[in-house]
Amino acid sequence: MIYTEYKKLTIIKLMNEIDSLSFDELAKILKERPANVVYCELDGKLYGIISMGDVTRANDEGRKVVNINRKFTSVKLNEYMKVRQIFKEKQTINAIPVIDDNGRLLGNYIRWDDLLVLKYLNLLDEYTYIADFLRGNNIALVKPNNFFDEKQIYMEKWKSKLNQIGVCIKVIDRMSVAQYIDKVNLILFTDEDELRGSFTLIEKICHKKLIWDKLYTYKGVWKKARKEVECNTLDKCLKYMSEKGVHILAVQMRDNGSEYYNRLVHKDIHQKFIGEDFSNLNWLPLSSMEDFFEELYTEEYANIIIRYPFKIERFNGVKRLKDISSKYHNVENGERLTVESPPLKSDRTIYFFGPCVILGAFVEDKHTIESFLQIKCNNEGNSCKVVNLGCWDTQVGTVQRILSTPIKENDIVVMWLENREIQCTDNLNLTNALEKNSTPAKWFIDQLEHCNYKVNEIYANAIYEAIMSIFKMPNLSRNLIDLGNQNIYDTYFNCYFNNFNSNLYDKIGSIVMNCNPFTIGHRYLIEESLKYVDFLIIFVVEENMSIFTFDERFVLVKAGVSDLQNVMVVPSGEFILSQETFPEYFIKVEDKDLIKNVEHDITLFAEQIAPRLNITYRFVGQEPQDTVTNEYNQAMKRILPQKGINIIEIPRKENDNGIISASFVRKCLEDDNRTDLKELIPKSTWDLLFGS
Repeated sequence: MIYTEYKKLTIIKLMNEIDSLSFDELAKILKERPANVVYCELDGKLYGIISMGDVTRANDEGRKVVNINRKFTSVKLNEYMKVRQIFKEKQTINAIPVIDDNGRLLGNYIRWDDLLVLKYLNLLDEYTYIADFLRGNNIALVKPNNFFDEKQIYMEKWKSKLNQIGVCIKVIDRMSVAQYIDKVNLILFTDEDELRGSFTLIEKICHKKLIWDKLYTYKGVWKKARKEVECNTLDKCLKYMSEKGVHILAVQMRDNGSEYYNRLVHKDIHQKFIGEDFSNLNWLPLSSMEDFFEELYTEEYANIIIRYPFKIERFNGVKRLKDISSKYHNVENGERLTVESPPLKSDRTIYFFGPCVILGAFVEDKHTIESFLQIKCNNEGNSCKVVNLGCWDTQVGTVQRILSTPIKENDIVVMWLENREIQCTDNLNLTNALEKNSTPAKWFIDQLEHCNYKVNEIYANAIYEAIMSIFKMPNLSRNLIDLGNQNIYDTYFNCYFNNFNSNLYDKIGSIVMNCNPFTIGHRYLIEESLKYVDFLIIFVVEENMSIFTFDERFVLVKAGVSDLQNVMVVPSGEFILSQETFPEYFIKVEDKDLIKNVEHDITLFAEQIAPRLNITYRFVGQEPQDTVTNEYNQAMKRILPQKGINIIEIPRKENDNGIISASFVRKCLEDDNRTDLKELIPKSTWDLLFGS
């Protein structure tokens, strides 16, 4: 979250009350001063807002005017925590104006923290995998707005660093982005605000075609590069399986370059619910779903299917669907029901792995891709069993699921991949099937993966055509594939510990911290821990479930320990105190899975993480109040010593008001109590929150 002062905002001073601006007039302003949000003032007061979403809607609807939003969310200067809460709860709001008691605009907060991260992290120096990723690409750097001196500085720093590591780069202005989109692999913007504002300007106002997958921020390449490492882990696993006689089909939805695809995705579908938050579909009006369900539609049926009942659980450390039994949705042992599955032994099994489209999120059991494919195979006389192991998961989680599945030689694995091909597999772009069948936009909700049963049948037929030749091959061997040497943890270690030599230290310790935000209590725990060990690794919880984002918390910790020797700060990844391993930590509930997940998280750390880093100590602060965290601490005392790891519990630091806690710090921020706050947080945290 970044605060921008008034003079750096893009502001239009109106002469009278109006409801809209002409598209041409706004385009002229944005060409001179690009921005993600334009503020309209009247008589010295904030009158309304125009977001780039408003510009997009006007363009997609063919309107010559852009509406001014008069019902905007605003805050006062001292409402710091209110801003954070709004950003956390309202994912469609990316900028919030700050006004005084008279309604005058003072500045704004934007959701993105790119500049904060760039200021305190030397990404290319600290993470070699980012440099390795960038080194293989031709890159264009986009000059930022001239009135942001800090952005100009970061661009020059990246230019210098990229030159040092041998990257082929070109510095361009934003109006040249479309010209270079086909000439380079990546186009980098200083921050998300610059990227989004420029994208709308170029594509929606100047009507020049861009490719979103080529546009990144400097901070964005951090996640992009890590994704590449994850992809390499997946590719390694799939290649090994292919060599052992497993047939693999990678399905994805990629732009096939046709006008049909572009029209369907960018106009017909997106304009239906543009600007809405699809993280929760409960807001969808059922009356709008008649075209989606076609002849199956009744309000009762639509309500059941759209509000699908699937829930997630962890089983032996692997994410899967919880078992359910109902008229339309049935799951047993984490596998969704495939209709007409053969009761007897089959020649081969077809396993499906992937997210919502593979799972069949918006259809009943008999209308999933797997059910349509099973019926097709049965009708064609092919002896096979189709298994639906779809589940919402990360790419690393999908690899975990594959490794835990008893796959045999001559089985078929169909898995969903995000917009890429793999050389060791057959690749199927389902977009071609959509175009071939002239699939109407009304059969989708907001994207091509969120589709109705008719689309699933199209997908199933395309998949059958892609694998039908396999059924003609001799099926001589059915040995179980040994996947034991495929290690998903390599992804994590290759990202953050490639240059770490644990043999240089006799005693290595660790702390897992959330730091929401970083306080002098956290600093005290770190200093006390260093008295026991020669080197300390701090794992910062990576989940974005806190009021401070992971990026912010990570930077706060890095800055807070920058003066300490032999301390390493790394993201916790998906294997240490994450939603994957211990979801109760983030929602603070004591459910029946609490003990099981606590023990799994700690055992995974002790058996998979600690040995590879020679960690023999784990430190924790005493927890007298939070029962969930206390249960975690008690479980560590039971489990870690058995694994050769010393668990040291350190008393919490106190002041005159009692134990110093992050929750009390957040309360001071909420009350704008900066007097007490200065006694609770180090200068580094203060400077990052309020400026030095």
